[in-house]
Amino acid sequence: MKIDLTRDQLVELGSRYRSGYLMEQYGYTNGLAAAEGAPLVAVLAANFLAETKAVADKVVVFMNDKTLLESDARDATQAQNKALQQTKVWRRKVALRAMSARRLGAGVPDELCLMTQAKTVPAMAIQMDAMVKLLETHAALLAGPDIKQLVTDGKALLATLKTVDADQELKRLKSLPDKVQDFYEAKGTLYLCLKTINDAGQSLHADQPELAHRFNLKIMHRHAGANKPAPETPKT
Repeated sequence: MKIDLTRDQLVELGSRYRSGYLMEQYGYTNGLAAAEGAPLVAVLAANFLAETKAVADKVVVFMNDKTLLESDARDATQAQNKALQQTKVWRRKVALRAMSARRLGAGVPDELCLMTQAKTVPAMAIQMDAMVKLLETHAALLAGPDIKQLVTDGKALLATLKTVDADQELKRLKSLPDKVQDFYEAKGTLYLCLKTINDAGQSLHADQPELAHRFNLKIMHRHAGANKPAPETPKT
């Protein structure tokens, strides 16, 4: 299997995902691939499914090590939790200011007054991106000379979210024991394999969306948060 990523890149990728969820996703995706048979095999590299199974088997072996499994659970959330916390105060501050303006009759959009829950960095980045843009657009409706600074701060936080302190995280991952890095490298490789199989399946059924949509990573990401997050109003 040819993957043009470095070990460090694979370790960083694998650190993001819980092995249990990853293996559940593998079971689903592998089942789809088996059902498709030769047509899907034809659009994949030679022996790709067999090599994917070998990687999945390696992940299972690592999962049988209790110490590695505990590290897996801890590291899959550490960087995300840090990034999520960095934006919490900013979002609450903006929502409170927006609600105050609305009470005085300003036509402030709902999205600035309400915060939906975001449990993952990607979800938070999406919400922050929308909120920063709305704040910039409607800045004149909010009172206070610091609104421009809030916009600037929001953009900086959004940039931080998108990198999740990448340099610091890479240093931390490099300091982990070799066996832990081996585990994460295997998980990162399996994730890329699943993405590749999904791409192949969607390509195979490009003219049949109902069939193409079966090839997804919903099982792996189903714990990332509700599809329709409940509104979270700031405490006053």
